[in-house]
Amino acid sequence: ERVYARVAADPAVGPRLTKNAWAWAEAELDRSRPGDHNQALMELGATVCTYRAPKCDECPWRDRCRAFALGEPTAFPTPKPKPLVRDREEWIEVRVADGRVHLEKRPEGEWWAGMWGLPRHPAPPSEWSREAGSFRYAVTVHRIHAHVVVTEGTGEGFALDELAELAIPAPDRRALKLAAPFLL
Repeated sequence: ERVYARVAADPAVGPRLTKNAWAWAEAELDRSRPGDHNQALMELGATVCTYRAPKCDECPWRDRCRAFALGEPTAFPTPKPKPLVRDREEWIEVRVADGRVHLEKRPEGEWWAGMWGLPRHPAPPSEWSREAGSFRYAVTVHRIHAHVVVTEGTGEGFALDELAELAIPAPDRRALKLAAPFLL
């Protein structure tokens, strides 16, 4: 893709660049020696048309390279746009009843589907007894500031010694560590 993008000065990115590069490679293929042709193309990309410092003066395709003619070989391939980072705040609730911690099974379609986790809220729960602390973590393009609050609950839960045996996401384990002094 890099060799093609420079030879053609193609500004496409992602799947469009891949499609264009395959069409170009198909048209350029020496059908009498396809293996040698493909190996030479890969070698050109690995040793001459390198990502950061292309050696255009050594390139056998310099005369047909549009990126070289434009004087901007490193402008191709066009970098993919970086995804926007989304900052978000959440409250992780450690609900305790009789020394047991309430966990919920994460539903399909959510992060950590199928794992056991602590309830999460976009705002502080209406009734909480203590804030155990906060921490930051990231999931894909989300930077999350998590506040851990301890609440008193009712109903079933897991005993503290059972938690080690459960599949629990890492941020939830961090929240449990922060809340540990309030759980005893």
